[in-house]
Amino acid sequence: MSYSSRTWNEHLLALPSQAGIFLQSWEWGEFERALGHVVHRTADTQVIEHHLPFGKKYWYVPRAPLTGHLLEHLKNEATAVSGAPLFIRFEPLPGSVLPPDGAVSVKNLQPTATLITRLRSDEELLSAMHPKTRYNIGLAERKGVIVKIDRATAEHLRVLWPLFEQTAARDKFRLHPRHHYETMITALSGDDVHLEAATALYNHHVSAAALLIGFGDTLTYLHGASDDSYKSAMAPHLLHWRALQWARLQGYANYDWWGIAPTDSPDELLAGVTRFKKGFGGEVMLYPSAFDLPLEKFSYTMYARLRAVNKIFRR
Repeated sequence: MSYSSRTWNEHLLALPSQAGIFLQSWEWGEFERALGHVVHRTADTQVIEHHLPFGKKYWYVPRAPLTGHLLEHLKNEATAVSGAPLFIRFEPLPGSVLPPDGAVSVKNLQPTATLITRLRSDEELLSAMHPKTRYNIGLAERKGVIVKIDRATAEHLRVLWPLFEQTAARDKFRLHPRHHYETMITALSGDDVHLEAATALYNHHVSAAALLIGFGDTLTYLHGASDDSYKSAMAPHLLHWRALQWARLQGYANYDWWGIAPTDSPDELLAGVTRFKKGFGGEVMLYPSAFDLPLEKFSYTMYARLRAVNKIFRR
């Protein structure tokens, strides 16, 4: 069956909520294709092909509404192609079927929990916030922080890249290569998917920034950065407050914070980020665990063992 970007996205836009499903959008598939991946579109589901050592590969299905019929269809499709994948990795949407017999639970690539802020009036949004968050928003306003939100461009990335590098080094997370974001800006510029750049300026200096993806009824906060030199200005608080207001004015119904810790334990890796995001109020959404569906059981067992050994030596 042949598809177009319009007909492909239409079935996604008909789902009850579009939180997280931009990963299934036509434009995201084109982004993956531009990064060098093979993209399969079958049974209204987008599958990203990833390479493994020794000429092997696997299929990755992010944020799909998984049904028993879809599982069987993808399994049959995978085993029928030349050079069949070693396994299919699923990261389903809430409400999907349970993993089938033989599935292997694996670590999620995408967030296992997120926070969804329903976009209402300013008064309702502010009343749902933590008092400290409201105070910091007011403080940033009094200090003269200015927030701008525009369609993301290569010029935005040129200005923001040093800030992203600084944030990655400070918070000890892996940043994609710059080419990754350049490709994203080019690919996510279709009729249905938009990449926006939000910047907060303090004394004419970019002190906080965020990349936001709009699709369907949801604006998603995908990547963020901030300059600790201007921490007292509380620019990230005002940036997200303006983003919430802007999103509502653009007609979005939800603001997806794209990842929080699954529990409130202070030992969680994302504990600090989670406190910041929850300060704005919202509803926690939990995603099902990722799982692999092996298609070559012996080879998959060898692959899993090699992965385990590799992790030991990388410590």
